[in-house]
Amino acid sequence: MTKNLFSSSIRFFMLAVFCLGALGAGQIFGQSSVTGAIRGTVTDAQGAIVPNAAVTITNTGTNQTQDVTTDGDGGYRFSNLQPGVYSLKATASGFAAFTQERVVVEVGRVTPIEVQLGLTGQTANVEVTAEAPVINTNDNANSININQTSINELPINGRRWSNFALLTPGTV
Repeated sequence: MTKNLFSSSIRFFMLAVFCLGALGAGQIFGQSSVTGAIRGTVTDAQGAIVPNAAVTITNTGTNQTQDVTTDGDGGYRFSNLQPGVYSLKATASGFAAFTQERVVVEVGRVTPIEVQLGLTGQTANVEVTAEAPVINTNDNANSININQTSINELPINGRRWSNFALLTPGTV
């Protein structure tokens, strides 16, 4: 009798774990992020990829820099970046340097920056003065980014983080 009860308990536990996994409970832990990322592809003026280009980002608030080299497909990625404003510079032999200022990195977001390098004799200056878009066109999932301004200005009694989390779309 106790062996049957023990076996039934194990089956129930395994069924509960499977159901939670199937419902996406395993994805809950992946949503808690405190960093962002920048990714993109380096191409030339005709759209051909530029492998082995040097890409450098600098946090304008802390002056901290990171360097990467593009892969064989011309792609690069900076992960685990603290939220803030960055400047990006890309160089490759035979090409003019590319610089983009005011790249905004937000928590839990990947900021795409596509780099197009011109020939050495050409110079171009790209200056972006607009804020990052509120609409995420890369992902169909409902998501929200609650920043410090939202926390300060939203009318929530008690300022508890759980009250802000309940305001996000799709939260039950």
